[in-house]
Amino acid sequence: MKYTKAGKLLALDAELFAKYGKTFHTLFFGRNHWMTMNPLVIQTVAATQADKFGSAPSNRKPAGPLLGDGAFTTDGHIWKRSRELLQPVFSRSQVSQLSGLKSHLQRFLKRIPRDGSTIDIQPLAQGLFLDSSMEFIFGKSSGSLSPSGQTRRTTKAKQFLEDFDEGLRRMRNNYMTDKISWLVGPEKKWLAQCAKIHATLEGYIDEEIKFQKQSRLPGTSSKPKNGSSGYQHVLLKELVKKYPDDKTLIRNELMNVFFAARDSVGTVTSSMLFLLARGPESWGKLREEVAAIAPEQELTFEFLKSLKYVHAVIDEIEIEISANTCIALRLIHPADRAWRTCLYTCILPRGGGKSGNDPILLQPGD
Repeated sequence: MKYTKAGKLLALDAELFAKYGKTFHTLFFGRNHWMTMNPLVIQTVAATQADKFGSAPSNRKPAGPLLGDGAFTTDGHIWKRSRELLQPVFSRSQVSQLSGLKSHLQRFLKRIPRDGSTIDIQPLAQGLFLDSSMEFIFGKSSGSLSPSGQTRRTTKAKQFLEDFDEGLRRMRNNYMTDKISWLVGPEKKWLAQCAKIHATLEGYIDEEIKFQKQSRLPGTSSKPKNGSSGYQHVLLKELVKKYPDDKTLIRNELMNVFFAARDSVGTVTSSMLFLLARGPESWGKLREEVAAIAPEQELTFEFLKSLKYVHAVIDEIEIEISANTCIALRLIHPADRAWRTCLYTCILPRGGGKSGNDPILLQPGD
């Protein structure tokens, strides 16, 4: 908790891994708890033996009151249902339409000084993708990069964001304290915070349900009176079309998606720029490939995938800073930790023994 409050949790993890190796064992409130940074072990848990691990035992209690049942907090048929609900909206043809990002990108570029002065790019990068993701998910931008003089609409979105972030802080403390989470605040206060966030989101849902019902009436315009999103497909709108009578399901799906999208892309982008600033040769190659794009070229999903160097930078961002140093962005993940619980007896290929190269036997509950 001390390291969490000081914002030094990653420094603590680095100390522990340096002292005990890439995989080590602890007892966490009487349960076997393994921490690892070994790529082979992570691959086993996340891919090759993923069916033997689950998210619900680790995530549902600390995160469920805020996020509800969705892809992050459940396993089995509920998780599968969430995936089936969201997959069409996030299909290649839907997310490849980048016109909705244009206005946010223009505001982002206007905030960058032209006199060569030093700036902190991370808040701007996070604002860019926060505004964009909120518009794609809810149909309403937070307006974090907009000039002063916000509308009532963006003010409401910003208040929701502040409440959501406060909820995330308590949720993080729940993970860290587990059975004694009452030490960081009364359960009643936590549930009241969750209810406040849910009420705001359900207001958005009610607005959309009302609009879609009215738009089906004869002689009624299908265009929203308060403006529309720049995105052709908005997650809230698509969910309301399919499940107009189940606000809880819609709310839970929106909460789980927004939790994942809150600042992940902005964090990755700012980390990428941080490394590129220290690799001028790679930065030059990247600029050269981008500068060769014709002004009239439409930025489709397929075209962006064809930019080999751009794709390599985003995918791996291996930049040779010096003759002996190489940094990979794939190791600077936007999420500092991920929890999984063993559901069935299984064996991890590495991490055991004095050398750390022996297999580890896991039992259900580990």
